[in-house]
Amino acid sequence: MTNFRKWFDRAKYDLGTAKDMLKMGRLLYVMFMCQQTLEKGLKAYYLFYKKEIPPYIHNLVKLSDCCELKSSMTREQIEILERLNPFYITARYPEDHYDLEKICSTSSCQEVLTKTEELLTWIEAKMKY
Repeated sequence: MTNFRKWFDRAKYDLGTAKDMLKMGRLLYVMFMCQQTLEKGLKAYYLFYKKEIPPYIHNLVKLSDCCELKSSMTREQIEILERLNPFYITARYPEDHYDLEKICSTSSCQEVLTKTEELLTWIEAKMKY
C-alpha cells in the first residue's frame, strides 16, 4: 500500500510549484497546481484515515466528503475547494484554457495560493503523525 506521507510530500511539492508559477506569472498553472496540492493532500488524509487507496476522483468537494473531512471544514475551506475544481481540466482540455485564464489575476491567484497553503496545513494537523 502507498504510504500517505508520499502523497503528502507530493502535495507540498505541488504547492512549491504553484508558488514558482506565481513568480513567473503563469497564473493558470498556479490554480492548477493549487488544485493538485489539495487533491493530493486530501488523498493523503484518506489513506491515513481509511487505510485504503483513495478513490480515483478529482472533485475536491467529493473527495473531502469521502475523507469525512467536509463536515469539519469551514465554509471558506469548502469554497476554496469549489473554486479550484474547474482547474483540474487545464491539463487535459486546452480549449477550456481561455475561459479559465479570464478569471485568473495575480491577486486572485495569490489569494487562492494562501488559502491552499492554509488548508494543506489544516489537513496535515488532522493527520497528527
